[in-house]
Amino acid sequence: RRQLRFLLDRQARRIAASLPERCVQYPRVMRIHAQVTCSCVGTSEQLVVTFSTSVTVATATVTCGTGTVGSISGSGTPTITVNLTGVTDAQRITVTLNSVSDGTNSGDVPISMGVLVGDTTANGVVNASDVTQTKSQVGATVTSSNFREDVNANGTISATDVALVKSDVGHSLP
Repeated sequence: RRQLRFLLDRQARRIAASLPERCVQYPRVMRIHAQVTCSCVGTSEQLVVTFSTSVTVATATVTCGTGTVGSISGSGTPTITVNLTGVTDAQRITVTLNSVSDGTNSGDVPISMGVLVGDTTANGVVNASDVTQTKSQVGATVTSSNFREDVNANGTISATDVALVKSDVGHSLP
């Protein structure tokens, strides 16, 4: 099977919030801008994958980690949305888009991300830096610059978010 050979920009985001962005290299196949940690509370994730051209996707499956694909939408467009449920904290999860095709190339596309509640600095560890960062945003309006500090994804940054981060200090991605 030939692998897809076009640029893939990937954005993963929580329902009602976004995830921090990092860049991951996949050798000679494609470059993916991948989200690697999640700082929000909950077990539902929404993975949004944006390709450089319209694609069709047959199915999506969780191929590594704990979680289940609830639904997938967007086949025939450049943007594929995968709704996940049962996603657990402190794990790396891989979702594979199966039978992705741009009309010329086709193949499976695995997408990995880390999920770590309270990791507002997106460094793979919940520590004092995350607590300090979240405290500094208490009372602030949630924006694209500070959305990670809205740990419970309720639209406000409050002492509740700080308490959630404090309760997870010491947790890290495997």
